[in-house]
Amino acid sequence: MEEALSESDKALFGKLKEWRKEAADKNGFPVYVVCNNKEMLELVRNKPLSLEGLRNVQGFGDKKIENYGKEIVELIKSFVNVE
Repeated sequence: MEEALSESDKALFGKLKEWRKEAADKNGFPVYVVCNNKEMLELVRNKPLSLEGLRNVQGFGDKKIENYGKEIVELIKSFVNVE
């Protein structure tokens, strides 16, 4: 699954995992409630840079975008701009 990713995509996946753990801990949820691994891989592959772009990622509906969208988009934007 993760093995097929480029080095930069693996780094982004790692950042998303860190963010997911923090978000889950903050809300007292298991990490998969915030975002499962399949959704995380979709985020890495698609790299949505807007809330609208997030709608194209399977598993991201209004509730998840409302709760986490802004943080995810900011994280991806900062990562994409670093490269």
